[in-house]
Amino acid sequence: MENPSEQNRHELRRIYLDNANIIGITCSQSAKGDFSQEFKSFDVVIIDEVSKCTPPELLIPALKAKN
Repeated sequence: MENPSEQNRHELRRIYLDNANIIGITCSQSAKGDFSQEFKSFDVVIIDEVSKCTPPELLIPALKAKN
């Protein structure tokens, strides 16, 4: 698809993410409104390099885990 419209891009992104087995994102990006609204929870949340994160940075992605 060459030069897709904004609506088509959003729809393709949604389809891709709905079918993804793994989604990678930084702790700070997980706090952004559009991500928080699209993804309410995950089966598992894995935080890489947790020692470099502050407790507030860990809170938002940790709250997205079902367990």
